[in-house]
Amino acid sequence: MTTPEFDSPKWREKRDSLLGEWMLGNEDAVEFLLTVFQAAELWDDIIDGDHQKAKEAVSTTMLALLIDLPANKFFCENLNTLRTSMLLGINAWKDSVLLEQRSDNWAKTWAYALRDLYMELVPLCAMLVGGYHHMRAISLPAREFFQAETFGEYLDGRSD
Repeated sequence: MTTPEFDSPKWREKRDSLLGEWMLGNEDAVEFLLTVFQAAELWDDIIDGDHQKAKEAVSTTMLALLIDLPANKFFCENLNTLRTSMLLGINAWKDSVLLEQRSDNWAKTWAYALRDLYMELVPLCAMLVGGYHHMRAISLPAREFFQAETFGEYLDGRSD
């Protein structure tokens, strides 16, 4: 699979196209995922101290979370399932932030594995729009697309 440079305009265009396919054209499911991704990126930027980047995104993200998300039909229909998955993703990401501060191999390995657990929302949403077999069909391609760096790159700090 050829993936454009992570987070470039071309990558985002490809991401949006793939999400549309994986969510079987359910625009509310795609918008839900994009809103959660936007919020997760902002939260991570703030925690990592990238305040300039975060400052530019706060207004857009807050509007999306406070106005758009509660009006999203897909989110409202699947609220309990989605909130549970989002909570688990947040919990795993918070653990990864703490583990990243440690120097042992176990901690680094788990930090790398846990930091993007919220991405489990992609196959979960695929299951909600298309059933178990659809989730299985898109699960591995989605992981391959969204995992932008190798473990070695992560350890070397060569990515955002």
